[in-house]
Amino acid sequence: MIICLYFTLTWIIFLSLLSTGNKLGLIKASFLFLTVCLLNSHFYLLISENFKGFTVSDKTTHYISFILWKTLIVPAFLVLSFKISRGMVAAKYLILLSGGFFAVCMAVVDEIGKTVGLYTYEWWNLFWSLLYFYSLYLSTYCLYQLFIKLEDA
Repeated sequence: MIICLYFTLTWIIFLSLLSTGNKLGLIKASFLFLTVCLLNSHFYLLISENFKGFTVSDKTTHYISFILWKTLIVPAFLVLSFKISRGMVAAKYLILLSGGFFAVCMAVVDEIGKTVGLYTYEWWNLFWSLLYFYSLYLSTYCLYQLFIKLEDA
């Protein structure tokens, strides 16, 4: 049943991405999506395998849900939050507020995943999840700004 939840969540986020219009542009949105997918996948692998922060479930449906979570849901939701924030005034506090909203939303879905048994925490907890998602948002924002400067040059 959990795979249905994550599959539905993936479709909702991607349909939201398609319906919000083209505020970022295809190249910038693709760059953000692929960058976050790369960072997120490697981070989860580093924390789970090397640092033993959490262990992923061995059940097939749970593992597929976890893969959907780290490779599709997190990057797509981050691109969606960038698209929404780009439509508003680009003030510094709005970037910080949007990053906080992204971190809280992702931490809630992360806690749902922990509750249903996708993974079990060893030393990882909600604080580290919030810190990770907020830093992921800010680092992606910095990469996005760098991409804009390189594109203009």
